[in-house]
Amino acid sequence: MLEARILEVTCGQAPLELVLGVGKYAPERLHRRAERDVHVHGVDEEHDHDHAAENHHHEHTDHTLVFSTWSWTTDRPLSLKALRGMFEELPNTIYRAKGAVQLHDMPDNRMILQMVGKRASLTLAGEWGDEPPCTQIVMIASHGGLDVEGLRTQLEACIVADTRPAAVRQKTAKTEWTRKRQ
Repeated sequence: MLEARILEVTCGQAPLELVLGVGKYAPERLHRRAERDVHVHGVDEEHDHDHAAENHHHEHTDHTLVFSTWSWTTDRPLSLKALRGMFEELPNTIYRAKGAVQLHDMPDNRMILQMVGKRASLTLAGEWGDEPPCTQIVMIASHGGLDVEGLRTQLEACIVADTRPAAVRQKTAKTEWTRKRQ
């Protein structure tokens, strides 16, 4: 029977000594573990590795057999309401999404998107400053669990055509929601 310690945390904030310094992650054990080359390739992404390299001592697993990844970028602002609605309806095959978001509702502020499982949040990350505002979102799903064209269409529907500043700017620094189960 395996025993596990359960830590209740908020936003992943846990004392590192309770997570990294115990069990398999104890520093005195880490040096005995074999190195692993862990990486994930995107949908239809070409990839090549130098398997003859001296430090490349593992059997290569094609991670695209397990996961699919996809990213989307735009320099146009998104509607918070539309983005939230879109994320609430994502299929359960999408496990993770993250990125920086430019909202029409808060045009001067960079928002950080985090979605794991059915929970999603947008958190204020400061002003864009001299950097041109844009949205960059990456999604990770089960193999074959991404409808890339459907996602592109849904995200493009979140773009606000009117580039004038929003009449009412939202003052909250964080918004969270839960995806619906399908």
